[in-house]
Amino acid sequence: MLLSSTVQGQDVARPDEPRAVLEEVVVSAQWRDERLQDVPIATTVLSGSELRRDGIIHSSRLAQVTPNLTYSGGFETIPKIALRGVVTNDFIQNLNPAVGTYVDDVYVGLGTAQAMQLYDMERVEVLRGPQGTLYGKNTTAGAINYVSAKPRLGSTDASLSAGVGSYDLREADAALNAAIGERAASRVSLTWRDRGGFVDNLHTGRNARALKFWGARGQLFLKPSDGFDALLKVFAGERDGDALNRMTIGTLSPVAPAPGSPRRSQLHGIHITGYEPLRAPHVTESDGPTYDRVDEQGASLTMRGDLGFAEIKAITGYGRVERDALDDVDGSPHSLLQLGYGNVSRFVSQELRLSSEEGRFSWKAGAHFYEERHDVDNRFRFFDCLRIGTCSLLPLSVPGDAPAAAGYPPFAYFPEVFPPAPELAGASIATSVNWGYEQENRSYAAFGEGSLQLTDRLTTTLGLRHTTERRVIDAYSHVSFIEAADYRGPLRLFPGYDSAGGSKRWDNVSGRFVLEYELSRDALLYASVATGFRSGNWNGGAYSSPAGIRVPVDPETLASYELGLKSEWFDRRLRANLSGFYSDYEDLQVSVFANSTQMQLNAANAEIFGAEAELAAVPVPGLTARLALGWMPTAKYVDFNDGRGVDLSGNRMILAPEVTATAALDFDYPISSRWTVSAGGDVRYQTRTHFTVYNHQHLSQGEFATTNLRASLHNLERDYGVRLLVRNLFDKAYGVDGNTIGAPFGFDAYAWGEPRMWSASFFVNFN
Repeated sequence: MLLSSTVQGQDVARPDEPRAVLEEVVVSAQWRDERLQDVPIATTVLSGSELRRDGIIHSSRLAQVTPNLTYSGGFETIPKIALRGVVTNDFIQNLNPAVGTYVDDVYVGLGTAQAMQLYDMERVEVLRGPQGTLYGKNTTAGAINYVSAKPRLGSTDASLSAGVGSYDLREADAALNAAIGERAASRVSLTWRDRGGFVDNLHTGRNARALKFWGARGQLFLKPSDGFDALLKVFAGERDGDALNRMTIGTLSPVAPAPGSPRRSQLHGIHITGYEPLRAPHVTESDGPTYDRVDEQGASLTMRGDLGFAEIKAITGYGRVERDALDDVDGSPHSLLQLGYGNVSRFVSQELRLSSEEGRFSWKAGAHFYEERHDVDNRFRFFDCLRIGTCSLLPLSVPGDAPAAAGYPPFAYFPEVFPPAPELAGASIATSVNWGYEQENRSYAAFGEGSLQLTDRLTTTLGLRHTTERRVIDAYSHVSFIEAADYRGPLRLFPGYDSAGGSKRWDNVSGRFVLEYELSRDALLYASVATGFRSGNWNGGAYSSPAGIRVPVDPETLASYELGLKSEWFDRRLRANLSGFYSDYEDLQVSVFANSTQMQLNAANAEIFGAEAELAAVPVPGLTARLALGWMPTAKYVDFNDGRGVDLSGNRMILAPEVTATAALDFDYPISSRWTVSAGGDVRYQTRTHFTVYNHQHLSQGEFATTNLRASLHNLERDYGVRLLVRNLFDKAYGVDGNTIGAPFGFDAYAWGEPRMWSASFFVNFN
C-alpha cells in the first residue's frame, strides 16, 4: 500500500548552503493543491523525504510524529488506530474502521488492509475530525490519506536503496520512472524486507516475531490532451510474519508455589492450569507455532477531465486481501488456547467528483459506492492439553470460589451460562470451534459542500452528506467436545449453531460548517462544526452466541467543534499550527469480552476535550526544530454499561493518553560543494494508555518515552549516500496492547512493542 504528498520549496537553498527557511507544504486535502496553511482542517503532513529521513516505513510509525494519534498492534495485520480518542476497539475481520484510510483517493475499509507498508511515497496526510463532506466514506475519527509517488512526464530516472540491521535485517527498495513519449509515463516501485525474530522462546529455543515482506506497484499515466488524464495502478504484496507473542498474566491466586521457584518473586497469578506466566518483555514459553500471513492485490483507475464549468474526476478501486493466522494466546508450554484466523476479503469502489473553483463561490459534489465481501473461516482450539494429557486443571470447588491474584480485579464469571458445580461432573468441555461467516456490505453516499468568500478575508463553507449502509451476514459455529468427568470449574459451555445472521440498513445525514478568517497572508483563523457517522455492523466475533450474531450493533455518531489557527512568522522561519476541539460522542461502539465471546455493543456515550500544537522552526540555517503536542485532559465514557451490569461511566477511553508529545531536531550542513551531512533525532512521550474499557492497571501502559536517532551522508554530485537509523535507543520496554481473556482460562494477555533496533543503508538515485 502507498502514501504521498507534495512538499515544494519556494526558497530553495543552493546545494552548498544550509536551508534558512521552512519548506512550503502543499496538500490536496480539499481536492485541490493548496498550501497547508490555507486549509481550515487540523492536518499533519509528512513528505516522502521526511518519511525516509525519520524511518517511517510502516503506518504504525505515524504515531511517532502525529499529535493525538495512537497505534496499537494486538494483531499486526488488524491494528487499532485511535485519532483524538476515537478508535475501533476490535480485531475481528469485519470490523468498522473509525479512521478512514485512503490510498491514492481509494477508500480501503478492510480491517486486514489497515497496516500499510510505506515505500516510494509522495506524502501522507492525517486529517483529524469527521471528513464526510469531502471523502467517500463517512467516519467519526478522521482520515489518513496515503499518496504514492506518481509517474512524471518527460523524465526517466530511478532510485535504489539496500540495507542491513539488527536481528539479521535485510532490506531493499527500488523505483523506476520511465517517460513514454511526451504524453505518457510509467512508474514501478518495489520493496523487500526480511528480519529475524526479537522474541526469545525459552520453550522451543527458536526466536519469534520474525517478519518477511515484499510489495510491488506499477503505474501508467496517460495525458492525451490538456483537458484529460488517466492513471492506472496495480499492486501486490505479501507479508509473512509471526503473530504477536503475548505475555500472559495469570489472574487466579497461586496454589502454594514452590518456595524455590525462580519466578516466585515475579508471580502475579496463575492460569487455570496452574502455570506461572513469565513477567518479562520479549521472551515467551509458547508451545505452538504462530504465524500471520497476508496476501494482497488490487488495482485502481483515476480519470480526470475538464468540463469547462467544472472539473470531473472518476475513481475506481478494487482490492483483495487473504489472511491466514495462528495465535497461541495463552503463551504457555500448554496448549490451552489457540486461535486461527482465516479470511478472504474483497472490495470494489466507485467515486465520482465534480468541483469548481471559479470566482468567490466554489463548490464540490460527489457520489460514492462501496461494496465489500468477507468470507471468514476461523479455527479455535480450547484445552487441547487436556485431550493430549499434558496438563490438568485446578480443582476449584465452584466458579465463585476462584480467587483473584493480589492486586487484580475479581475473576470474571458469567453465572448465567455456568451450571452449578455438581452438574459439571461428567460434563463435556468444548475443545474446538470452527466458526465463520459470509458478510456483504454496501454503502451509497452523496455529498458536497460550497464555500462563499464573503469578503476578501472572510469565507464560509457549508457541506452536507447522505449515507445509506446495508449489511448482510450469515454465520455458523461448529463445536467439538471432550469428556472431563473429574473437572469442576468455571468452563463456558455452548452448543454452537449451523446458521445465524440477518440483514440491516441504516441511513444518516451529516454535515460540516466552517468559518475562516485570513488575519494576514501568513495567518488563518478558523472555527468549524462537523458531524461524523460510523455504520452499524454485525458481531462477527460472536462465535458462541447465535443471539449475538442476530443482534447488530447500531451506528455511532460524533459531533466535533473545533477552533484553529494556522500561522507562519519571521519570513517562514517559524510555523505554528494550533487547534482546540470538543467531541460529543453518542452510541459509541465498544468491544467487550462477555460470555467467552468478543462482542460489539452500543454501550456508551463519551466526551472528549483536547488541543494540538504543531510547531516547526529554523532558528539558524541548517537546523530544524519540530514539536508535535497532543493534549486530551478529558476523554471519558459517559453512561456506559458493559452489558453485564458493570457501570464504567467516568472511565478513561482506550488508546487515549492525556498527553502525546514529540520533540525533534535535525541538522543539515553542506561540508563541501559535493557532500552534505545530516544528523537528528526525536523523543516521543506519552502518558498512561489504557487498552481495555475497564481501565485495569495491569492492562495499560504507564507514561514512557522512546528516543530515535538518525544520520546520513549524501554526495550531491553523484546523488548517492548512506543512512543510519536507531529506533528506541535506550531499549525501553513498553506495551502496545492488552486483552481481558477472563473465564474460563484465568489469564489476561499483554503485548510488547519493539526493542532497540538499528539499520544502515546505502542509497543512490539515477537521473
